[in-house]
Amino acid sequence: MFGNDEYNDYEEYENFDNSKEIKAAAERAREAMLEKSVHVNYNHITGKGFLGEDLKLLDAHEKAQIVETIEYMIEFYEERESYERCAILVNAHRAVNEGVDFEPVLDI
Repeated sequence: MFGNDEYNDYEEYENFDNSKEIKAAAERAREAMLEKSVHVNYNHITGKGFLGEDLKLLDAHEKAQIVETIEYMIEFYEERESYERCAILVNAHRAVNEGVDFEPVLDI
C-alpha cells in the first residue's frame, strides 16, 4: 500500500523533543499562559474583591494556595515595574492573611 519512502517519513521527527526551537517555543507559550493567568487573576481580585467571611470558610491548604498565587503575582508585576498593581496586591495579601474584606478597586 505505502512505499518504503512514504512510510518512513516519521524518521525525520525522531528527535523532535530534543529540538531547541521546539523547547524555546514551548517556554514562550508557557510564559504567555502564565502572564495571561496573572492578568486574569488580577482583574478578578481587583474587580470583585472578597469577603473576610468567605476566607474563614477555606481550609489551610486553600488559603495557602491563594497566598502563594498573590505572592507570585506581586513578583510578576514587580519584575515589570508595575508598582501600583503590586501595592494593590500587597493589600489583598494582607487581607487574606488577616481574614478581612478586600474591596474592589479601579484598575490603574
